[in-house]
Amino acid sequence: MYMPMKAFTLKSIIALVVSISALTLASANSLAEQVEVKIALSVKNLRQSLQALEFDKDEAEFREIYFVDSMNLDLYKQNLLLRIRHGYDDNSDITVKVRPADSKFAWVDYKDQSGFKCEADQSNSKAVTSCSLKKDITSENIEDVLTEKESIKSLFKKSQKQLLEDLEAQISWSKLELLGPIKSTSWDVENADGDEISVEIWKIKGEESFLEISMKGKTSEAAALQKKLQQFVKDRKLSVDSHQRSKTEFALKKFSGKKI
Repeated sequence: MYMPMKAFTLKSIIALVVSISALTLASANSLAEQVEVKIALSVKNLRQSLQALEFDKDEAEFREIYFVDSMNLDLYKQNLLLRIRHGYDDNSDITVKVRPADSKFAWVDYKDQSGFKCEADQSNSKAVTSCSLKKDITSENIEDVLTEKESIKSLFKKSQKQLLEDLEAQISWSKLELLGPIKSTSWDVENADGDEISVEIWKIKGEESFLEISMKGKTSEAAALQKKLQQFVKDRKLSVDSHQRSKTEFALKKFSGKKI
């Protein structure tokens, strides 16, 4: 049906965008009960942004992050993300993640596994569901791999290797490398309503940075969470990054030199 241009008010345009976002999220979330809504922030005035985000080094958590992949990103091309987080006081873990997750895969076989979850990641109107299996490891485990005393494969638990096998992942372990380290700093801040907002900054080689804020909740709360984040950005006078890419895309592109 023809509709004259004057009928498209700002209110109707906003309603249309929200509707598209809701439909996108609904289609992505057949597996997920939880959603993490994210906004990437500009790092052009990083010091000013950190002040607005109430950064306090005594309250922040510091970790090193590595991705496991080939320089050709053979695993990423299969929607596979293998990630290591090296924390202090043995706060370290390793994750096998599939993003986007295939809804036809038998995820139900893993739902009772400790460390397994499916959740939606939403940035702007784009929503993608991921399923992952995370297991704790020790700093010693990671150090043994970094010093080549042990293989990369040795870090993964039996259940994670089984998941990769069930996914029929094409993995040549001898070609895989540790892509990193990425210096991760994370902390929480509250908005005007007292809601908790997570902040994380990634730094590569002390030069390239990526800054992100996020909130988690039920998938039915996605639109409300997005509005809260947008209002927080406005209240704190923060600048939004125009690309709105993910931290993972940022890091893998930097290490591999590949276009993502």
